[in-house]
Amino acid sequence: MSNSPILIVGAGCSGLVLALTLVQNGISVRIIDKETTPRIGERGSSITPRTLEVHDFLGTLPDLTVNAIPRPLMLFYGEDGTTLVKSIDTSPHIDPTSDKPHPNPVLLGQDKQEAVLRSHLTKYNCLVEYGTELRSFQRADDGVIAHLVKQSNGQETEEVAKFQYLAGTDGAHSVVRKNLDVSFLGETREKQNLVVGDIWVKEGLDGKCWHSWGEPGTKMISLRATGQTSAEKGYKFSFLSLGLALDHAKMASGRDSFLESFIDITKRTDVQFGDLVWISNYRPNIRMVDAFAKDRVFLAGDAAHCHTPAGGQGMNSSIQDAFNLGWKLALVLKGLSLPSLLESYNQERLPVIAVMLNLTTGILDKAFTSFTLSGKDDSAFLRSGDLHQLGVNYRHSPIILDSQNTQSDGKPAVAEVYHAGSGVRAGDRAPDASGFTHLKDADTNAAQRLFKILGTDHHTLLVYSDGTIDHSDILAAVRSHKDVFKTVLVLPSSITQTSETGFDFVLQDGESHLHKNYGVDANHSTVVIIRPDAYIGAIGHGVGDVQSYLDKVLVQTV
Repeated sequence: MSNSPILIVGAGCSGLVLALTLVQNGISVRIIDKETTPRIGERGSSITPRTLEVHDFLGTLPDLTVNAIPRPLMLFYGEDGTTLVKSIDTSPHIDPTSDKPHPNPVLLGQDKQEAVLRSHLTKYNCLVEYGTELRSFQRADDGVIAHLVKQSNGQETEEVAKFQYLAGTDGAHSVVRKNLDVSFLGETREKQNLVVGDIWVKEGLDGKCWHSWGEPGTKMISLRATGQTSAEKGYKFSFLSLGLALDHAKMASGRDSFLESFIDITKRTDVQFGDLVWISNYRPNIRMVDAFAKDRVFLAGDAAHCHTPAGGQGMNSSIQDAFNLGWKLALVLKGLSLPSLLESYNQERLPVIAVMLNLTTGILDKAFTSFTLSGKDDSAFLRSGDLHQLGVNYRHSPIILDSQNTQSDGKPAVAEVYHAGSGVRAGDRAPDASGFTHLKDADTNAAQRLFKILGTDHHTLLVYSDGTIDHSDILAAVRSHKDVFKTVLVLPSSITQTSETGFDFVLQDGESHLHKNYGVDANHSTVVIIRPDAYIGAIGHGVGDVQSYLDKVLVQTV
């Protein structure tokens, strides 16, 4: 058996988030990538509000937002290349609220996001092994045997190692998926190619804007500012070009061909370009597996689902895959949960991805059929609403418990997996809350937001009560799981003290944000259990509901 119980194949965003979640739970990880160095380029640069929340929980958000930029207006120019004919605010600004502290998407190159994640992994002495390739693997009852090849100085070194679990986050051409008994059904859009890449612009374009010319029905090119500048090189832009009349292969063949196509579409000869960083002729693949896991092998990210860039959901969904899987693997590897818990990874993520593929495919189709410079249908370029991923929910999951919100047939209220609607239910994203006062061991460093009490290595038990009810039975129920639970008593704004001392935190809901954001009622002593991935695992009213959730997720101890 390897010194690390899990092998992660692929060091993109999903693999790195999975690794960081595991090491924060005290699980040793081995993460490899067949590339000899990290990939360059903006690539998946749109980061949704929900992904920003994941970075908040991982502790990576401050480093991420240093270089991130807001989504600029898309400026569309007319036939002369300079006359502004349309501008689109792809994601109108939303003011932060107590329940949604990061409501606006930002832009940051995927290479930089990955660099932030790697830097945090090093704090746990976990380094990506570049130049290490998984050639094949065999599944066994007690683990997975991996056949690895290490590239170094032109030499290959073979290694055979055994792991308890294997996670394939190795992209659209995943070796893990190809060696696993799963289908990968879907389609390839041969006529809807996109030429994508990064290039430096020395003169001629405002380096803070998003410039677009043409229409997808014929030829279109879009250059988006990345926020990166250089005294010598100018401004770095990320570009995308598409169109049914565009010669994609020719345009993607090199810098000269790119410039020729740019002038053909824009009629602009005044733009002075610098170095071409990278360019690719991308054919949209719309595919997904029929199972995200088989025995001890898991798939996440592009290894499990390929999609169009439209909608900006791919990289973000990949991160959500990893964040969903990470805490479950950690509990199983610690012996705190049965392996059957891992079945919920497939049960929760597969329906979400199926909806995501339909959403993004519809957006791509709109771009080619509905958008014109003179028309009013700009929906193909809008990235708000459900695309922020704050409504993604797991109400349908078998490990969710909700005794407060049930239908007439006694079953939990279920919503569309990408749109939770109004009212908070078990299975929904956990709202944040602020404006409370610490009544127990309060100090100037005490967390001032609920999100800062949540964490990747523990569940959080919230008990909303008037402070007169004895909750010792609830505390006793989770006491045997104290290493993976933090307990919080929340009192209404009218209550300033309580005799209960067994909770890790006692909060006065001074501005009633917890009450409003969670829809809880102090008169019924509402209990909310928040999972390590910041989804609500349970909503109920007493120790019976708490115990029912524990029975679903954790191994019971004597």
